Formats: sequence, structure tokens, C-alpha cells
Amino acid sequence: MSTSGRIHGEFLRLLFLLANKQADDCFQALGYQPHTHKFCHRRRVFFQQHQCTIGMALLRLLRYVSLPPPHVAT
Repeated sequence: MSTSGRIHGEFLRLLFLLANKQADDCFQALGYQPHTHKFCHRRRVFFQQHQCTIGMALLRLLRYVSLPPPHVAT
């Protein structure tokens, strides 16, 4: 990921594959047919959750790294 928050294309592809696998597992567990409109929606929800989680982790990391060190009284 870049410091501007852009996610590299290969990493996005990995997130999509992960979301597709999760949606497929979810639909198999429920006994639904995969690759329907509902499947696509569920896959998108998983994909967005992954993107948001990664984005929040990056923001926390950048905030932590950019903070000045705490003042130590001597």
C-alpha cells in the first residue's frame, strides 16, 4: 500500500480472491447456489470489509509512526 492509501493491484486481487472464497464457503454452509445476485452482493460485502480493515490498520500505523516521541522528564 502507498502512504496515500492506494492499494496495489495485486493486493486487491488477493483481497478479492479471499472474499470470493469466504462467500463461497458461506453459501455452501447455508446450502445456497453460488454465483447468483446474492452471492455477488455477499462477496462485495466481504471485499469491502477487507479493504476497510486494511485501510484502518494503515491509518493507525501511519498515525503511530508520525507521532512525536513522548516527552520524558529528567
